[in-house]
Amino acid sequence: MTLLNVTEPAGRLWELLGSVPAFLIGVGAVVLVVVIFFYILRKFLLSGRRRQSSGDVTSIDTSKLFGMGPPAEDGPVLEFYNVPVRLAAIVLAPAGRVHQLPPVDRIGEICDAVLPGLSAVFWAHQSPAYFWPPQVSARGFANRFLLECRLPDDGGKDTPWCAVAGPFRLNGRRFLAGLVMRTSDATSHGSEVLEDPGDWLARFRIKASSCSLLKN
Repeated sequence: MTLLNVTEPAGRLWELLGSVPAFLIGVGAVVLVVVIFFYILRKFLLSGRRRQSSGDVTSIDTSKLFGMGPPAEDGPVLEFYNVPVRLAAIVLAPAGRVHQLPPVDRIGEICDAVLPGLSAVFWAHQSPAYFWPPQVSARGFANRFLLECRLPDDGGKDTPWCAVAGPFRLNGRRFLAGLVMRTSDATSHGSEVLEDPGDWLARFRIKASSCSLLKN
């Protein structure tokens, strides 16, 4: 008796499914696949946004960055106090608790707001970018950035490593940037904190490579 109670509903279910046209079953299967796909995609995108905005990964291990000086191949040249450097990493953060960084796909525009032409250097040097959560003050960001960089010796002084942190503006809003760089040889640059968005232009220069100039 118990067996009949279990099998009868199952048999009726199969009869009902058998009466449904194959076309509708196919459409239902396609709809189910599409729903599952968008569900997985949504979960992936949301998890990516959380990773970007959480700021969990803030430590910058210089040993895992490019352990060499500026690239020798044809490309833009970034100079810090007239010394060619490699852009080993860039850190970006909004200033203030209520602000957010522009979307990641605007990274080129963000770099150029820090320093005109920096996007070309960023792509040519294949620099990793770190996106930090909002920072209350420029000075606090700079102190944290220099602490997380962990440059060798005395803040990179008398080594090939150097770093700069300071504010910049994009579309009238204030943001913060930190650059980790490496020269071919040891320098006395060390670490520096900028106070004004205009200070980037006083320290840096971007120019075409000597190969490009010869071609022209």
